[in-house]
Amino acid sequence: MGVQVVQTPNLGEILVDHNQNTIYRYEKDATNPPKSNCVEPDCTLKWTPLLTAEVETTNGIDAVLLGMTERPNGLRQVTLNGHPLYRYVEDEKAGDAFGDGLDGVWFAVTPTGEKARG
Repeated sequence: MGVQVVQTPNLGEILVDHNQNTIYRYEKDATNPPKSNCVEPDCTLKWTPLLTAEVETTNGIDAVLLGMTERPNGLRQVTLNGHPLYRYVEDEKAGDAFGDGLDGVWFAVTPTGEKARG
């Protein structure tokens, strides 16, 4: 999966994928049990679920916090502390975080699954 922790000047410690794309959480998702509420094309075409067949541990993230939830299409989405994880399509290059705070419900995610301090 290749998720890692990076320190940013504006958001503090956040998660990024193997291409350094910011990882987000959605406030309208359920966390106990984890369930994505971003399942319709108008959402998933902007916010792509972070999918994986296997969750890998990485430096800076407590492996106990990593998990998966099954999406309606049968694919498995990575979760962190119960929060399903996403990428934002308008983040075009490493370090972009244009989705943070968007609509008051999308936030870059910290290594513990909390909202970044942005």
